[in-house]
Amino acid sequence: MITEQELELALDLRERIKKIKATINELEQVVLSSTQNLSSGVTMGGVKVAFDAYTRDYLVKFKEDIMQVYKVKLEELQRQYKNIIEAPGDTLRRIIEEND
Repeated sequence: MITEQELELALDLRERIKKIKATINELEQVVLSSTQNLSSGVTMGGVKVAFDAYTRDYLVKFKEDIMQVYKVKLEELQRQYKNIIEAPGDTLRRIIEEND
C-alpha cells in the first residue's frame, strides 16, 4: 500500500519529470549553425564574446553536455517514480487482488 508521503513524492516526481522532458525537447530544437545570426557576438555577464567557429563548437559541446545531464536526471527521477508507484510487493499484491 502506498503511503500519503509516497503519493506526494510521486506527484512531485511526476511534475519534475514533465518539466525535464519539456526542457530536453526544447534543447533538441536548438540549432547552432555557423550561419546563425550571432555575427555580432554573444554577451555574457556584460562581456562581449565573438561568435566564430571555435565558439560555436564549444556551444554545441555545451548543449550536448547539458542534454546528457538532463537525460541522466530524467532516468533517475523515472526510476524513483517507478519504485514508488510499482514497488515489487505492491505490484504482486495488485495482481493477486485483481485475480480474486
